[in-house]
Amino acid sequence: MLAQDEKNIKDLLQQTLEESYRHLSGLDTKPPASERGPRRKVNLPDEGIGAQKTLTFFQSRYGNQITAQSGPRHWGFVTGGTTPAALMGDWLTSTYDLNLGPGQNSVAPLVEYEAIDLLRQLFGFPHTFTGVFVTGATISNFVGLAIGR
Repeated sequence: MLAQDEKNIKDLLQQTLEESYRHLSGLDTKPPASERGPRRKVNLPDEGIGAQKTLTFFQSRYGNQITAQSGPRHWGFVTGGTTPAALMGDWLTSTYDLNLGPGQNSVAPLVEYEAIDLLRQLFGFPHTFTGVFVTGATISNFVGLAIGR
């Protein structure tokens, strides 16, 4: 399956793009939240089904229940309200799949340092300001507690 998916990556990404666009262009018609109904159990198949069938399965199983959480009417968790630039960055982050290792092995540390410096400038912090990106809200709270200790 993986070899077939790799061979068809352009078509798979196009389908993903079309699904993403369909969702984003319909945010104003989707509810910001929905009830989760009972579901029958899904059994893991004996063999992989590939990316195309996985996308089709996901859409048929969950598509009608995906809400407009990325839209302006969702007042639950503040998850970002995805902008076009953020969506592009997130997609490319997954595409490039860089490992934030030693600087000589990857450009990833340079990208992170420069992004932190741009944020420093945006918020008017002094030149001595440094920072680090973490994986999400939970670890950021943990890191904040550790630093504040």
